[in-house]
Amino acid sequence: MHIFLTGPIQVGKTSVIEKSLSLLGNPPLGGFRTVSIPSQLPRARAEVYVIPAQGEAIYDRAHLLGIRWGDDLFTAFPEAFEQGGLSILRNTAVNARLLLMDELGMMEQKAPAFRRAVLQALDGPLPILGVLKPKAIPFLDAIRQHPAVQLLEVRPENRDELPRQVAALLRPQVCAS
Repeated sequence: MHIFLTGPIQVGKTSVIEKSLSLLGNPPLGGFRTVSIPSQLPRARAEVYVIPAQGEAIYDRAHLLGIRWGDDLFTAFPEAFEQGGLSILRNTAVNARLLLMDELGMMEQKAPAFRRAVLQALDGPLPILGVLKPKAIPFLDAIRQHPAVQLLEVRPENRDELPRQVAALLRPQVCAS
């Protein structure tokens, strides 16, 4: 089973993931996180990087996914998905009990190898916990429609209960001996 969270910006999706991981005993992770940091570029709101779910964060050009300009405008760097993102997915530690994908959205549209790797992971044995932007595009729709995916919408009224629900759903796979 794979769990993907969706919902509006700043509703608490990553917080649900962090609390769920804590309830699962912080298992060894594979996969990635996306991190936004303030940009030094004029008019840019943030630079978005892909970093390993566990381990050292690398803030270099190979991991710079894009620049957010605001109002849902961004400049994506597909080569970072194809290099840094794909490398992170392919180098998931053998002891990983859970694959993290926080988050998938619009910037991946011109990164076919990365998209294929994400879709292949859905057919693999490792459970996935991830976040999907609530946009209707073919890549995200393919994830939503995958038979092993359960989509949970994070809303202000359910975000405090969701970590317990997510942990309960994933515990049989993640914590199996």
